[in-house]
Amino acid sequence: MKNFKLLLATAVVFAVGSAFTANNNIAGEYVLNGDTWELKDGGLCRDEAGSICDYTKVGSATTPEHPNQYENPDNFTPNRMDARYEP
Repeated sequence: MKNFKLLLATAVVFAVGSAFTANNNIAGEYVLNGDTWELKDGGLCRDEAGSICDYTKVGSATTPEHPNQYENPDNFTPNRMDARYEP
């Protein structure tokens, strides 16, 4: 019985922890405006070879070079390629 309670407590701890680390990112939610990624505000993706229309946020890291997480390219991955964003 003691092992069962310990196993149950461990399962609850992992379940609660995973609830706070779930990935709720929406693909293509951000666009690059200069050196900063911003949330899309309407707009359309128009076909254009070699361009990237929108990005998905995959992290929130900061570095001495990029103290703002929205300026760190490591936090974003391209979503729609060969298109450009028009606000």
